[in-house]
Amino acid sequence: MTEHCCPALHAGLEGGDQWQVARGICNPLRGIRAEQLGHHLEGVDARALSQTIKELENQGLAFEGAEASFELLIRRKGADYRPPFQIVDYTVLSEQREDQEFLAEATVKVRVDDQVVHTAADGNGPVNALDAAMRKALGAFFPQLESMRLVDYKVRIIDGTAATAARTRVIIDSLDEGLEWSTMGSDTNIISASAIALADSFEYAIWKREAAVPVRPGADASTPAPADVAIPGPAGAARRTSAD
Repeated sequence: MTEHCCPALHAGLEGGDQWQVARGICNPLRGIRAEQLGHHLEGVDARALSQTIKELENQGLAFEGAEASFELLIRRKGADYRPPFQIVDYTVLSEQREDQEFLAEATVKVRVDDQVVHTAADGNGPVNALDAAMRKALGAFFPQLESMRLVDYKVRIIDGTAATAARTRVIIDSLDEGLEWSTMGSDTNIISASAIALADSFEYAIWKREAAVPVRPGADASTPAPADVAIPGPAGAARRTSAD
């Protein structure tokens, strides 16, 4: 069983150029002007961004092939950044018993503004279950995510000398109405790395669709929504959660 508590995790250039140019932009010695990235660096602390990139590089990480996560990295450094949602915590359970089918189940708690949703879903594997649970929880607020789908999932080992204890780099490719993007997550725990990449993918889709938080179906817009909501999951797994 894996239980994790996650904190709430554009350039005008294409492809890997975003990463390489931003590295130069953040380093005043490179002589590359911030204007090359256009308005996307407005309000961004270049020194803080540079330090973050340096720390990631020291960990052996790079954003080539995951430009959507890099765009979000820059966006999150902006003074006016406000995350559309927060993954408060999640639990992933994988179980294989003799003479029984493999079981994978994930429960996820998501906060949007002052509302918290706790939901669960089954899957044919832990990442599929986590994706389904996140999608179900976020779909309560962002129904437009229904058309988004994941089209590829890749895993790389960053430090092969560590064998099964190595840090992994997960890249997820997503597609929605002709728009395709890639996000990345990295951790020594492959489930945690996958959760980071999944959360980035959903946030990127919301951002690019400029999605506003909708009022729940049948709700009066003038009536505050409850602070916590439970959405049924498999085998009665739904539980009410507090906003604390």
